This record gives sequence, structure tokens and C-alpha cells, in this order.
Amino acid sequence: MALSFAAADAKQSFHPPHYWGAYLVPVALLVFALFEWWLAPAIARLVTRHHDGQVALGALSRLDLYSFAFVFLGLYFILTSIAPALNWLHYFLRTSAVGSQAESQSSFYDLASYVVTLTAGVLTLLPARRWARRLLDWERRDETV
Repeated sequence: MALSFAAADAKQSFHPPHYWGAYLVPVALLVFALFEWWLAPAIARLVTRHHDGQVALGALSRLDLYSFAFVFLGLYFILTSIAPALNWLHYFLRTSAVGSQAESQSSFYDLASYVVTLTAGVLTLLPARRWARRLLDWERRDETV
């Protein structure tokens, strides 16, 4: 998909007899990515040459795993919504200052959707350990019934 977008973008800068040039950059990027993937084990050995490969994890409990899941989910929500929320906030403030009611209302709904996702991410990330404990308590209660 990225290859087709890059080709379509490059195709605009080339004239009809030179369309092959539009595909040159995306194909070169694909070849470079495959070459880098092929070299990845050698690069990893070079980078980690003098480091101990053993990692002691210890005992991971279900509480730790659930906490990780809530932290991951919260970070995902925050990172996928913070940039669009700031972008739509800027757009909303600009359109409301100009006075266009229809554009301002439309941008408010787009802004609100990202702000709700951002708020859900913060409310999932910050009390992640508490959410994990509640989930474990709820599971234990169900097991006893």
C-alpha cells in the first residue's frame, strides 16, 4: 500500500514518457528494507557483542501481566489520539475565531472524538495497577461462586 502511494506521489512529478521513474524510489526503498532485514542478525550480533544475553525475569504474576496490559492499552489510546486532538483543537480554535458556525461545529465533533479517546487512555494508564487488582478480585469472586 505504501508502495502504491509513493508511486502515485512520484508519478505526478514525472511526465508521460518517464513513468518508470515514478516506481524507482519505492522499489529502491523496498529493496533497501529487504537488504536491511537480511542483515539484521549480523547487526544484532555486532550491537550486542559484549552484553550478557541472559535476562532474569523472575516470577511474573497475573497482576503484573494485567497491569502491563492496562499500561499498554492506555499508552496506545494516548499516543494515537494526542496528535489529532491537538490538531483538531487548533483547527477548532481558528474556525471559532473566524466565526464559521458550520465548520466550527463539525470540527468540535471531530475534536471531541479524539479527546474522549485521549481521556480514556489517561484513565486507563494512570490507575493501571488499581484496574488490574479490581480485575483479579472480580476473577476470584467468580471462581468462588
